Amino acid sequence: MRKTIRLSLLAFVATTFMLGSCYKGEIQDLEDRVADVETEVTNLKSITSTLQSAISAGKLITNVTEDATGITVTFSDNTTKLIKHGAKGDQGAKGDPGLQGAKGDDGLQGVQGEKGDAGYTPVVYIDADGYWCVAPTGVKATDNSDRLLDASNNPIPATGPKGEDGQKGDDGQDGDDGDDGEQGPQGEQGKQGE
Repeated sequence: MRKTIRLSLLAFVATTFMLGSCYKGEIQDLEDRVADVETEVTNLKSITSTLQSAISAGKLITNVTEDATGITVTFSDNTTKLIKHGAKGDQGAKGDPGLQGAKGDDGLQGVQGEKGDAGYTPVVYIDADGYWCVAPTGVKATDNSDRLLDASNNPIPATGPKGEDGQKGDDGQDGDDGDDGEQGPQGEQGKQGE
């Protein structure tokens, strides 16, 4: 029992130490950022005070220019005040992904294309010499230009070579007897015997 209590207490102390060290870095980062903001606010107050004093003295702003060092304000008495740019800050942490935007409107219908050439239905046929042919335009050629050719550039015959004669088949079974025929008409009477 004492062993369990000691282990639990040790685990609690270790967890507290680990969490404290994790947050310590984040707290220091936040303190540094607050200090930077306080410095900027002090600078802005100083600039605002200077501008307010000039305006209260009856000076008017006649020109404002900006360059790489900052913004220069020129007053009506030709005095100037330089408002320096602050130092470039560190890059901020990556933000959370944004929400998916709304679906855009359908685009406008495109312009109708130009009318295409008339299409053809190819005609497949066997020529007078027994070779496969294809007429791509639907009109059969009068020469052999429509013939399909094999890999050796020979025309492809529509029928294969004559095969060997097959073996003679077995005799078939005798058929059933046919029905009796109808009685024929009576013949002519024969001549009387001698």
